[in-house]
Amino acid sequence: MSKALSEMFIETQGKPFEHEGKLVSMGFTASVSKGQQVTLELISANSELEQGIEVSVDSRKGEVEFSEGKAKRPIFWTNFAPNEIPFVCYPKKQDGILRIWNVWCYPGENEPNAWVNNAGIVIEQISNCETILHCSNGYGDVDFSNLVFRVTIQS
Repeated sequence: MSKALSEMFIETQGKPFEHEGKLVSMGFTASVSKGQQVTLELISANSELEQGIEVSVDSRKGEVEFSEGKAKRPIFWTNFAPNEIPFVCYPKKQDGILRIWNVWCYPGENEPNAWVNNAGIVIEQISNCETILHCSNGYGDVDFSNLVFRVTIQS
């Protein structure tokens, strides 16, 4: 029986590793400047679980501003959010680090989960400003089609 992705992340101390020919990461990171716009675009959600995309700037010390206001770590749930979610980054200083990862709720639970069991992300760099994230939630077998979305960072 193969190890769960979370066990592999423990062994690599959170660093990306290769799994079945794909480089698997815990999340996506990018440099952003104060006032820089980012758009998330849902491509597909293929799971019976409620799934979401969590975002933070500067390890929750900065904020993102979207249509509902400002937040330190919003979760955009695929069953409620529009297919396109624009937001603006506000790091603590002029420049900061944007982090994005997938979350989900197990059946019958309301608390989001991340980075456990078979959770992981394959990052597909399309261009300097466009990336597609292929996410496996932690429920069941590894499946990088559980949640797929595009991240576009305006230059």
